[in-house]
Amino acid sequence: MRKIVIGGLVLGALVLAGCDDKSSGSGEAPAQSASATAATVPAPSASAAASPSASAKAEAPEKEKKAEGPKDHKSRVKAMEEAWASHDAKKVTALYAEDAVFKTPGMPDAKGRDAIEKHLTGMFAAFKDAKLTRGRVFEKDKHTVVVESLFTGTNTGDAPDMGIPKATNKPVGIMTASWYEIGDDGLIKEEHHFHDDPTFMGQLKEDKKNPVRPVFAALPDGSEHFEAKAEEKEAKKEDKKDDGKDSKAKKEEKKDDDSSKRAETEKKNVEAEDKMIADMNAGKIADSLKYLADDVSTTDYTQDKDLKGKKAFEAMIHGYLAAIPDMKIKGSGTFGDGKFVVQEFEYTGTQKGALGPIKPTNKPVDMHQLEIDEFKDGKIVKIWSWGNNMELLSELGVTGDHEDKKEKHEKHEKK
Repeated sequence: MRKIVIGGLVLGALVLAGCDDKSSGSGEAPAQSASATAATVPAPSASAAASPSASAKAEAPEKEKKAEGPKDHKSRVKAMEEAWASHDAKKVTALYAEDAVFKTPGMPDAKGRDAIEKHLTGMFAAFKDAKLTRGRVFEKDKHTVVVESLFTGTNTGDAPDMGIPKATNKPVGIMTASWYEIGDDGLIKEEHHFHDDPTFMGQLKEDKKNPVRPVFAALPDGSEHFEAKAEEKEAKKEDKKDDGKDSKAKKEEKKDDDSSKRAETEKKNVEAEDKMIADMNAGKIADSLKYLADDVSTTDYTQDKDLKGKKAFEAMIHGYLAAIPDMKIKGSGTFGDGKFVVQEFEYTGTQKGALGPIKPTNKPVDMHQLEIDEFKDGKIVKIWSWGNNMELLSELGVTGDHEDKKEKHEKHEKK
């Protein structure tokens, strides 16, 4: 759930977030390496198939191989890290399908590998020391993975199309997250990227009336690395310590039992998440709060600081409903990964009440968010969420600068 505290007119910037690996969010979690990796888009073989006829002299050319990406998330993250470290936009976009779609709230979609490459080229020019440090990775299956990353860099280049008319020579450090959909060929076919434009620009140009989170130089507390399938990995360690008394059959039975318990826990956590949303949509706020621990901590990266405790979360919800009384929440793509539940949200409604300094506009809003919730004993104890407040500002028509930026962006895409 996003907290809405809006003020000031700020410009946004498109930052394409890749994955930087050091640990994993699920079983075969991505692990990053600085070592060189094999080409992600193999070239067609130079050899040709010989004619089956002994008398034939001509050779039939071998069919051109179709471009393919890494076969699993682990190798994909390694390849992405290598590409980002080189600051080569072509190497990064080689991991995307030709017709890939890059979506980020508050900005037009980037459709196709060429469009994504243009954005990356501009970003690398504006931030020559750009770096991504991967936090956690959550795997749903071979086609879906969610990656948390820290983007850091120093703005040493002019970037008018990004809302930076002149280089500021200031550092930025923001937390981002991406939801990736992978095709059967191993290439990224769709990315839903989340970062907050006001935070990004607020770090480059301070506005004391509208504070933002300070520059992150390293992954923040609460984003510690972890192994999502810890139970299974611990079981493997125990197997190695085994003195030989347990039979292979017993080991397999224990492994199956652990996997079954994990799956049941994930199912219950997802069900709790769904029930909480249903209660909110029905206006049963008190009922929805029973799924939160009393000391729940909420980290919303669109805000300057965290919320502590259930009461603070409840106050945020009521403030939200006072501004958008007909608000409805729709979750999509929900999945469990150990003690975590990962979900994309869409919030719709009409701004009929004051929203911070913004007077009622009676305009419809449609906001998007990525959220990761940590469960313990059936209750949510920690929430991390990513969105883009610029999406809301532009929908309410309170930031003409952003509209100008969108027009510039679209014109740039047509060139």
